Amino acid sequence: MNKRNLLAALIALPFYNVVANAASAAKSVWYRVPTGYTKIRVVSWAPDGSKELDRVISVKPGQKFKVQAIK
Repeated sequence: MNKRNLLAALIALPFYNVVANAASAAKSVWYRVPTGYTKIRVVSWAPDGSKELDRVISVKPGQKFKVQAIK
């Protein structure tokens, strides 16, 4: 490991705790695009029932998506 890599690793140390805490507070769901599909539709509703998001995304079969709720 050269000096530049060592310095970068030392500088990054305080941030590892932040990332670990965020990951432990997150609730995640994974989705894998099934064979034969080339698009997915993402829809989100507000607590009052109004639609907030409605998007169609081009994808490849086998591609993975992670939906994560973070506190």
